[in-house]
Amino acid sequence: MTIREVAIYASLHCDNLDDIESSLAAVIDKGGFRRIEQRTVLLYQDPTLELSIDRHNESIYLSGRYKAGVQDATSLLRKMVAAFAKQGVVVSIDYQEEDEEGNATSQCFTVATDAKPTQL
Repeated sequence: MTIREVAIYASLHCDNLDDIESSLAAVIDKGGFRRIEQRTVLLYQDPTLELSIDRHNESIYLSGRYKAGVQDATSLLRKMVAAFAKQGVVVSIDYQEEDEEGNATSQCFTVATDAKPTQL
């Protein structure tokens, strides 16, 4: 049986990780967050979702994996984008389904602040 996960990549335009954490906490379980690297990297982990959020120069990047299909991921990511928008965080999230070797098994999709999911 082939295991599929959704790979998630995003860039966020925000001043600090606290706004990002509070936005995500409105959508996902607050108990899964922790800070590492002198509190400059925010990690999230639960049984179905893993995220890493960290600053690079003037931008903040998010990457992760969601153990579900594209439809479930689209629903979750739309909720995340809506929560970010409420905090004034501008975000663009790219995502696609992949097998356990990291090979794409779906097209790449994008959901962004004030936008509907689109195919790339």
